[in-house]
Amino acid sequence: MRYWLVLLLSSTLFTSCSLLVPNTAPRENSKDLYPADFPYAIYRAAKTGQNNRVYQLDGRASEIRIKVFRGGVMAALGHDHIVASRHVKGFIQLNPVEVSCRADFYLPLDQLVVDDPDLRAGANLQTTPSAEDIKATRRNMLISLDAAEYPFIQLSSDSCETLLKGEAVEVTITLHGVSRKQTINLNLDRDGSEKLVVKGDFSLLQSDFGIQPFSLLNGLLSVKDRLEISVELEARAL
Repeated sequence: MRYWLVLLLSSTLFTSCSLLVPNTAPRENSKDLYPADFPYAIYRAAKTGQNNRVYQLDGRASEIRIKVFRGGVMAALGHDHIVASRHVKGFIQLNPVEVSCRADFYLPLDQLVVDDPDLRAGANLQTTPSAEDIKATRRNMLISLDAAEYPFIQLSSDSCETLLKGEAVEVTITLHGVSRKQTINLNLDRDGSEKLVVKGDFSLLQSDFGIQPFSLLNGLLSVKDRLEISVELEARAL
């Protein structure tokens, strides 16, 4: 399989005790680009609010993994793939008194990792793509995602307090210029008041975001529309 797409939801590089908020607009061609509409100001203000706790994702302890499966009559000639992001950036704001929660994350598409050997082994994928297969898969993935025009995947929720009750959370996923609401099941573990760990599994359809699943030979060899996503995010209090 020489392509893939990936998604969401949330795992990050922000680990300091201060809120890392850019003071200038993102620069063109900079590796430090961030979405122009990302609500840094909301989390900066939240830090000063009464009873608010703001948590920043720890990229060293977080990861999002996406499994992409081969399909079509000639599926045996292709490969399943696993795509990972270790560069999700973002914040979670909790107010236990008001029982409110907000979360915003984004990940840069050009930092996605395709078919890390350890991840492939852990996912029990049955085929072994060559280095050229993997390189082509990543290239085709970025083309299919129109990554030059839409360089980020974003995930947000302004009502994630249901997570505190062990209930499903409604999130907005923005991918390929399309925003869609989706309800997903996540588990929250708290290590006192200083650390949050969020884990969960869910799926999404590429076609829901205007992406045509990659195919060859009139669909005899293709990528399945449905993607399976595993999230393990760790966030630390600021």
